[in-house]
Amino acid sequence: MVSDAEVIAKLQEQRGWQRGEPQHPLDTDYRFADVRIGADTVDMAVEQRDGQRARIVIALPSSDAAQPWLYREPESADDWLQQFLIWMDEEILTGGLNASRARELVHGESYVIVVPYGWRSSDPKEHSRLMAASERRDGRPRRRRWRIGRRL
Repeated sequence: MVSDAEVIAKLQEQRGWQRGEPQHPLDTDYRFADVRIGADTVDMAVEQRDGQRARIVIALPSSDAAQPWLYREPESADDWLQQFLIWMDEEILTGGLNASRARELVHGESYVIVVPYGWRSSDPKEHSRLMAASERRDGRPRRRRWRIGRRL
């Protein structure tokens, strides 16, 4: 089982820009900043090179919360991190830090909202469509989501 401490250590190692190459920076390159560790969550700022920014709260392995970025049970903290970074890349590249995503304002800070399909869409119709697509007829998640040690 992947421990919270291992995941936190891997997240804290992510100091530089994600996705980009230093010699070819892109506006959509992003980095993590101001990482805050909670009891079973990590709250961190996501900053894009073009200046867009939001905070996100993600569940740690020990929590009982779903981790929608996991497409299979991670073999290690490195594997957990790689699955998380793939998910982050998908969200950032589809406009995740712009107005296409719903936000919550908490103590003056803007947070993207994690839902089963990714980051919540700001368009109510699109949100409903994506939520419906992420569930089967019986209401269970269509996509495999893992909690460490068991499949949902």
